[in-house]
Amino acid sequence: MVLKLLGILKRALPNHREEDIFWGYHFVTGALMNTLGRTGRIDRLSGGLCHSDDFPAIKKRMAKFMAAGFKAIKSI
Repeated sequence: MVLKLLGILKRALPNHREEDIFWGYHFVTGALMNTLGRTGRIDRLSGGLCHSDDFPAIKKRMAKFMAAGFKAIKSI
């Protein structure tokens, strides 16, 4: 499944080097694991401003943030 997703990313980002796509995937999955783990860390770090179970807030930001990361990694 992961290799299929990486294949889709390679087709979607044809001007990206293959290693950048693998690194991007690595960073995205780390962020997903941290976010979906709902550890409460962001709650503590933000002094209660953000909540690790606030999925509407996550949904509003995460995809755009991750897409920007894939775009940015190309310039390295």
